[in-house]
Amino acid sequence: MAVMAKWREKSWEVSPHKVNAIENLSFAYEQKAENNKDAEGSPATNERGMELFFLSFSCVLHSGAGVDVMKEIESWQSLISKTGVFYLNGKQLGPNLQLRKVFVGNTMLDDFGRIRLATLSFTLKEHNSTSESSAAKNTKALSVGASAADKEARKSSNSQLNHAAVINL
Repeated sequence: MAVMAKWREKSWEVSPHKVNAIENLSFAYEQKAENNKDAEGSPATNERGMELFFLSFSCVLHSGAGVDVMKEIESWQSLISKTGVFYLNGKQLGPNLQLRKVFVGNTMLDDFGRIRLATLSFTLKEHNSTSESSAAKNTKALSVGASAADKEARKSSNSQLNHAAVINL
């Protein structure tokens, strides 16, 4: 068994029992910069660090190669928004990555409408925890709110503003 890559519990491998190989692998390292319009001798470009790392690739799933295509598609659907480290050839490639998109295309169906062949295309992007909300991912919007201390502070500042408005009238 030759494991090409791994992300979370998923692996891409080629063996006598299973063929699930990565194709069209691409990723980028890119500088984050802005152009400077200042005419007083400032540099033309202001460097702002690095853009978030992204990774994309595809793989062909074929029922004749030991893969339950529909079951595999459903398992990938459940992993959308999950994060993990991507390993290529046993070595980490990039930072912690979040699965952003799984595109299913080039499908072939049998006479019963079962998917027997499909190309899955994946897009993963660097998971930047500082840009994420502090609320838990599965928290409903209605249950997220200000803490009791925040409410009390706002209540006292609002009552002071209302009191000031009454005095000025």
